[in-house]
Amino acid sequence: MKTLSITDTGNGGIDLALPLDKLCNIISLAREYATKTASSDPSASATEDDDIALATLEDRPADPAESELRQLIDDLSEDAQIDLVALTWLARNDRSLEDWAELRRHATEQATTPTAKYLMGLPLLSSYLTTGLAALGRDCAAELAGRA
Repeated sequence: MKTLSITDTGNGGIDLALPLDKLCNIISLAREYATKTASSDPSASATEDDDIALATLEDRPADPAESELRQLIDDLSEDAQIDLVALTWLARNDRSLEDWAELRRHATEQATTPTAKYLMGLPLLSSYLTTGLAALGRDCAAELAGRA
């Protein structure tokens, strides 16, 4: 299992406790989970404002992406979950790699909600993780192509 490791001039190196294949799987499932089906309610108007339109989105019953994503995150080690949150914050808060130790420390201190519940509440989770991974100089498409 490949883990991510990069060299950072600020602290000599960042090693994520999160295997790359799991991270890529989390990104894929988060993207799928964020996609919802439009309501089949015939009274819903296509001209309603965004708030009403968002309220008409419905979750698919027993969404397999949701349960698989939750389980995958829950099964990660505590260090890997901290890295996942820090990677999200790296992109979300427009931080730099020099802030990595601070991001990890803050993620550890702020861990009051189960990690899966917190992360799955972020509608742009897959985008944040993709951007965070890019900040590490990696991307899932290149990694998958390298395995083929």
